[in-house]
Amino acid sequence: MISWPNDELQSFLLKNCGQSKEYAICIIDIDFFTRICRHFSVNELNDIIKNIWTYLNNRLPIGAKIWKSEGDEFLIAVSDCNKNKLDEIIDNIRKDFRKQKFAINSYKNYSNILISFSAGIASYPIDGLDLYTVIKKSIVGLFLAKAYRRNRVVKAPETNTIGCERELYNKELKINIILGSCGEIGKINGKVNAYQARLWEPQAIDIDESGRIYIADQNNNSILMYDGLMVSRIVGTGMFGYSGDGGLGINAMLNKPTGLTVYDNKVYITDTGNDVVRLLDLKTGIISTLARTSETGYSGDSGLATNACLNKPGGIVVDADYNGYINDIANNVIRKVDKHNIITTFAGTGQYGYSGDGGQASQATFAEVYGLGINRRIGCVYLADYFNHCIRQIDIKTGIINTIVGSGKEGYSGDGENALEVCLNRPVAICADDKDNLFIAESGNHCIRFYEAQTKKIYTLVGDGVAGIGESDSVTNFRLANPNGLAVDINKNLYLLDGANNRLCSMKLEVINNE
Repeated sequence: MISWPNDELQSFLLKNCGQSKEYAICIIDIDFFTRICRHFSVNELNDIIKNIWTYLNNRLPIGAKIWKSEGDEFLIAVSDCNKNKLDEIIDNIRKDFRKQKFAINSYKNYSNILISFSAGIASYPIDGLDLYTVIKKSIVGLFLAKAYRRNRVVKAPETNTIGCERELYNKELKINIILGSCGEIGKINGKVNAYQARLWEPQAIDIDESGRIYIADQNNNSILMYDGLMVSRIVGTGMFGYSGDGGLGINAMLNKPTGLTVYDNKVYITDTGNDVVRLLDLKTGIISTLARTSETGYSGDSGLATNACLNKPGGIVVDADYNGYINDIANNVIRKVDKHNIITTFAGTGQYGYSGDGGQASQATFAEVYGLGINRRIGCVYLADYFNHCIRQIDIKTGIINTIVGSGKEGYSGDGENALEVCLNRPVAICADDKDNLFIAESGNHCIRFYEAQTKKIYTLVGDGVAGIGESDSVTNFRLANPNGLAVDINKNLYLLDGANNRLCSMKLEVINNE
């Protein structure tokens, strides 16, 4: 959890702001720092952070001051400055930052490691009339920067930006915020009411047969469970690490979990920062490792998954026969772990590209798959092919892959048209209902699209291509910021993570029945 000295910040700004009274806030987060931590001692890491702080402090303009959190985040306040001006300053720093050797004093093979950062910027009075609101908007900008693949500077979204043309599936649909709050970061200890719950960059959700929702709370290194009233932490201590196998999940340590799925009283977790897949037994509460060596790489096919190497495992799904499918992101393939715990490459050659439709998935190429979906009724796996801007489907029995949504072109178009002719923008999550309809979260378009199975047409459910902070309950006005998790229950409630806004939302979709 990040905390800043607000009183000290306020005092600094009051003292230094001139006639304009403007000020800007920038929050910086070091990219993939927990993965960097694996290579250095505590003293070396402290030295790296100190070098970063010194570098940033020496590059700041007059009228600026920097603070560091307890982790790897920094806050910069600049008086007499708006967010456009600060955006230019920080972006110039960002370009030079990656050239620096912050670990040069270490005695490791990684002393020349290159480090980057992501940053969010907001300013007074454009983004808020008080410091607390401006900081919250900066956090939204930061989370958007990370969603845009990091090493970026993003300004907080503004409300007056005009959205894209779209065709809403149903303008009468309502959207509700269940838990979380934009720009507010928190940590769940024990159980809390939903209205008190705060998240920290949630990345994935799923629902069990009882309607309980499970959330991969990435930056809290935890898995949460929401039962409709209370939110509780069921895996993770909140600290990053790799420990706990054979014991209770609540005492285990994870490292940036980004994917999960629930099936038959078990939660499958992609422990991304540790390059492993963990398994929680919901009956006993015991956690174990399903696929692992904790070493980064690409090896182990045809052997036990416990001896395999993965590289940034992301999405995960399980079919009706208990075969698990893992999105091995940095290897650009989909791995399969069967019920005997044997691992193979299920889809992808590892090459970057867009090919293979109509043939075996093992010979296909992708442009970074992020989210996976499963349809156990018809036996297929769905892939959100991120930079190919499309959704692909693999028949589990035949292994044949095809594109079912998206032309492969980046954009926002095609509502009401054939799904193969539409333009998507970085789809990141996908799920199916019991009628084979698909729900697609588009990170780049900040929207949820709906693929109607009967007509093979696509529509927008909510969002308009512009990042924002939705407050009304009407889908006509509600804006999302990097939606990145989806799940639908048997009662046609769609749950979605409004990722950069740190929120879980829901929509009642009884109108979608296809009877």
